[in-house]
Amino acid sequence: MRNYGMQQKQYYYLVAGLPELSLYQPQMPFPVAEWVEELEHRLHGTERAALDLLLLPADHENLLTLLAEGEVPHWAPLSRYEPEYFLGSLREGSGLPPYFHSAYEAFREEGSAFRRLPWAHRLTEGYYDYALAAGKGFVYDWLHFDRDLRNLLAGWNMRRHHLSDAYQLVGENEVTRAIRQSQARDFGQGLRYPQWGRWVQDAEIDDLAERHQNTSRLRWSFIDQALTFSYFTADVLLGYLLKLQLIEERLQADAEQGRARLEKFIHQLAETHIPE
Repeated sequence: MRNYGMQQKQYYYLVAGLPELSLYQPQMPFPVAEWVEELEHRLHGTERAALDLLLLPADHENLLTLLAEGEVPHWAPLSRYEPEYFLGSLREGSGLPPYFHSAYEAFREEGSAFRRLPWAHRLTEGYYDYALAAGKGFVYDWLHFDRDLRNLLAGWNMRRHHLSDAYQLVGENEVTRAIRQSQARDFGQGLRYPQWGRWVQDAEIDDLAERHQNTSRLRWSFIDQALTFSYFTADVLLGYLLKLQLIEERLQADAEQGRARLEKFIHQLAETHIPE
């Protein structure tokens, strides 16, 4: 396992004071936004750049809203760019990562009706190309793993439901080529990701929430393994951020399922109510 922390600044007191996290804890220790704000004050230079790189997809939402509506009435949480700078940079054609500008210009040139999926997919591909070229150490390994995992999950979904690969797979790489060509159950990626075979078994469960939990466990496990020998470094702080996001996603999904169950229960009550 790579030791990411050998030449990094140490954050002894901050790391030592962090609450322990569990993927299945009942509530957040503090909001993700508060932790991001803390990191923005603590991290500088390449460490701050790594934070911005992980959170850059928040600005995808701002661009997608702009393409769809012509304005951005509500700026996405955790955005890396202030509205005035973001919109001005798009008008001037510089100042943002290149894939933002290329997508914006392509949309203006096409002049067609907005369809979210193709443009979201284009931004996702651009993001991973850009981020993997800029990322180092733990951040690079996380992005590489996350992209491959997303592709493997998409490939499994395509195979199970007989879908085309349009807007499904991200990038041209060894994993996406294997998904398109391999007939093996694990797309021939079992040696690269030994846990994939186990996940495929879990993925055959029809319950979407349970399948999502399986994926979250894979991501959580990767973070733990990647940071085994990093103790008080910025990588640990960034891994903590990723874990907070996984917990937040799980809690939001639980809340949505709870609302759905309540609505179903109320609907059933209404159907069985007999007027006097």
